[in-house]
Amino acid sequence: MIFGNMENRIVLLDGGMGSTIEDRGVSVRNALWGSAALLTSEGLSLNDRIHREFREAGADMLTANVHNASLAACRAYDHEDLGLFERVNAAGVASARRGAGDDCPVAAGIGSVEGPYATVSMYEAEEIVERLEPQASLLRRLGVDLLIYETLTTENEIRAVANLARAPFAAGLTCGEDGRTLAGVGVADAVQILLPAGPEAVFIQCTRYDYVAAALPALVEALDGAADAGVYANDGRTWVDMRWHGERVSPEDYVASALKWRDLGARIIGGCCGTGPEHIAALKAAL
Repeated sequence: MIFGNMENRIVLLDGGMGSTIEDRGVSVRNALWGSAALLTSEGLSLNDRIHREFREAGADMLTANVHNASLAACRAYDHEDLGLFERVNAAGVASARRGAGDDCPVAAGIGSVEGPYATVSMYEAEEIVERLEPQASLLRRLGVDLLIYETLTTENEIRAVANLARAPFAAGLTCGEDGRTLAGVGVADAVQILLPAGPEAVFIQCTRYDYVAAALPALVEALDGAADAGVYANDGRTWVDMRWHGERVSPEDYVASALKWRDLGARIIGGCCGTGPEHIAALKAAL
């Protein structure tokens, strides 16, 4: 197990690549979101630099900037460029490897087919498998150390991931204030669907940092040591109509929440949208 091979301590992930790229002045208002930065020499150089900053801040694993680089998103971005899908995923993985060096594993996140904040299901599980499979297969061929199926909210997509995923993989559940996924799936129910597939970890992920504590105890209890429980959360903003709404979270306030997550049983902690190298450095100092 990839996290089992690390020391018996809190494992630190990196922060939000797409939002950090946006913070550095690159527009993410397109079908590829932050992954579009991989298509220019300037954007790729910035992507490399941010990976290095996360690693220097203390991250034990880097995540390739390919969350939005699905086959469908690449076609929407440029339907005429038939090689775009393979090129942008390969560039994202290579950039993460350059930042990681020889002693740091590289993960790759795969975004939700239903949408990152879906409240109802639009597809049957079989169709979701078909839509997820091209990127999952490509990233496995590119040799990433861990695939993370991210921003899962609907039961159909959770079941699709359980049917599609092969080890090593992890899953990220996006939850609301009530401690359930945004589509109303109980965290314990989601875990029971995922566990037979053998995940390395299950995360509360892309969830407002101040909502995590409502969902985390149920996750830890349901996993019961069968996989690691983790968190990489958003700041206090929400992404609506291609714009952020709400407040950022300071590194100090994020750390205060992360200490509670650790005490609730999270073994893996990082950041998602709105968290940058400064948040990971603060986590490193505190944890």
